[in-house]
Formats: sequence, structure tokens, C-alpha cells
Amino acid sequence: MIRYDDISIGYGSRVLARGVSFTADPGECILLAGPNGCGKTTLLRALAGPSARMVPTGIPKVKGFTVSDFIRTGCYKESNWRGKLSPETEARLQETLGLLGLEGLADRDLATLSDGEFQKACIATALTRKAELLLLDEPTAFLDYPSKVDMLQLLHQLSRETHKTIFLSTHDLELALQITDTLWLMQPHEAPVIGTPRALADNGALSRFIDREGICFDRESLSIRVTKH
Repeated sequence: MIRYDDISIGYGSRVLARGVSFTADPGECILLAGPNGCGKTTLLRALAGPSARMVPTGIPKVKGFTVSDFIRTGCYKESNWRGKLSPETEARLQETLGLLGLEGLADRDLATLSDGEFQKACIATALTRKAELLLLDEPTAFLDYPSKVDMLQLLHQLSRETHKTIFLSTHDLELALQITDTLWLMQPHEAPVIGTPRALADNGALSRFIDREGICFDRESLSIRVTKH
């Protein structure tokens, strides 16, 4: 179990949220949702540790390392994203590639990978490092709709099969509601509202979070309707 007690998030003199406490179980997939500037990326940085730096969009962060750190430390080498690996690491990578359906991409140049393939390659690298916690900032950014669905389903599957805890932020809220275990609704200067999607729908938290003129949340179907003026 992962546990954090009474952490505050912010940068410089600006505090975005205080008193954030929670526990997370192995294999749990947790969604961070909220408007721009509410602190999603800052919270991921806080969870990664005090030495963490800003997480670029779409790049996994694992225990304080970004994928760019992996490149510098040799997990990638030149244009071949596999690099030189020990036999043990190579075996773990092959197993991970099988989980991600990337067997045919192992020897391809990074420049030839699509955005979705690159996202999966980043996650494969993180999983090869045996991290217990994956922190993903906008892993569905810039992907087409089917690829967004595939990525979110993949992350949920990986959390189950590898027993890793996954935190992800995304603006693709309606899609993520269908697969995430726990939802964090974040607003600037407030502690997150935490619960399962169904519980937050039933108690009205999701409606209060989403509803506005022209936008309505459907509690029964966990879907968002847009009305034309």
C-alpha cells in the first residue's frame, strides 16, 4: 500500500492544495481530473518526491525519473530506444513488450514510431525498471480517439496484471470514467474530492464538477452531454 499524509502541493509561494492524505493499493488505477492550473502535474511531481522536476506532457514519471532521464542513463541509446541491456533487463523488456503488443517495434528507430507507439515505448521502459508506482501526465494527449481508448484500457490492464499503482491525469474525463478505479476531482486551492466514479456520480460530486450552461453530466451512464444553443 502507498500512503501519503497531509501533503501540500504548489510551487514558489503559490499553494494549490493543502492537507492531501490518501492511500492507494497495488493494482489500483487512479485518475486525476480538473481544470488547467488546478495542480494535477504539480501533484504528480509531489508524489514523485522533492527532487522531481516538471513532467513533460505525455511522459511517464517513475520514482523521480522522467523518460529523458532514462535516455541519459542508458535505457535508450542513440536512436534505438532499447539500447544495450543486461540479459536480465532484456528478458524483462521482452516480457513487457509482449504485454504492450510491441514485439514488432523493438528494433525500430524512435523517429519511426507514432505518438501512440512512443507512449507505449515509454511505458515499456518504465515497467522494465520494476517501478511500483507509475505517474503519467496526460498519457492520452495528441492521440486519436481509438488510440485514447486503447491507451486507457491498456493502463487499466497493466495495473491489474503487474500489480502496479498507476496515477494518471487526463482531460479525457468521459473515457477515463469508464475504466478508472478511483477518481480525484481537483479544483484550485481545494483538497481533492476522492471516490469511485460511481460513488462520486451518486453523491452529486461529478455533476457539480461538470455541469454548466450547455454541459450536463448523466449520472446513470457516467456520460457527458453537450446541448446545442
